[in-house]
Amino acid sequence: MNRLLRSNFSADVQMELHVNGVRYNVAKTGPGYVVLADHAEIQGGPGMVRIVIDGREFRKSVIVDDYFPFDEFVTYEVIDE
Repeated sequence: MNRLLRSNFSADVQMELHVNGVRYNVAKTGPGYVVLADHAEIQGGPGMVRIVIDGREFRKSVIVDDYFPFDEFVTYEVIDE
């Protein structure tokens, strides 16, 4: 049973937030937010959330709110679907 359960999960997931020409690694994502893998200060503006699951790429164009390292979530609004 454990083998069946494992086959339902992706082996390779990469998540990134791109804002103002800088790429940030993402540890976790949800509707309208990401959590960065490393502390950073981000000046808000147009950006992109990029997720690659087993080689299949998904992108969302977003407007990112200003973010400070002591905040947990980097929030954004999707500008296209």
